[in-house]
Amino acid sequence: MMYQSDIFWVEQLIAYCIAAILWCIIDKINSRKHIKDTEE
Repeated sequence: MMYQSDIFWVEQLIAYCIAAILWCIIDKINSRKHIKDTEE
C-alpha cells in the first residue's frame, strides 16, 4: 500500500495552499504600504 506517500502528497498540498494564502496577504500589505509611500 502507498498510504504513506498519499499522506505526504496531502501534506504538500496543504502546505502549498497555506503558502499561497500567506503570499496573498503579504502582497496586499506590501501594496498598501507602497500606495501610502507614493501618496506622501
